[in-house]
Amino acid sequence: MIEPGGVFQIPPRLARPPQEAHRFNPAPRESRWVLIISTPDQCLKPEHETVLGILLSSQLAYSAEHDVLIYAGECVLEDSIAQADLLFTLSKIDLDRSRYRGTVQADTLLKVRAAVARLLGFV
Repeated sequence: MIEPGGVFQIPPRLARPPQEAHRFNPAPRESRWVLIISTPDQCLKPEHETVLGILLSSQLAYSAEHDVLIYAGECVLEDSIAQADLLFTLSKIDLDRSRYRGTVQADTLLKVRAAVARLLGFV
């Protein structure tokens, strides 16, 4: 189910951070995890074909001031960060039920959205 705060495990080609383009030999990945931050309307209405997702990382060493910590058990396997500066447009077709991993708590989603708003200069 695509919803605000939904977490999906997707093929890495669908959310490739720009840093990878500058690495000589990036480590191969089986998947990437993303957090959906779009509105309920954008998530649910079929006329909207895409949603916005934030890349998650279990590499806490990469954490920066704009990242939000998500604790293990909140639909992630281990403590992770929502990297607010790594925002992707994702096709809903690629977010099928088999890739759904759960939904973060409402306050976590609000923190991630606030971090994105700060990065964009809205706050």
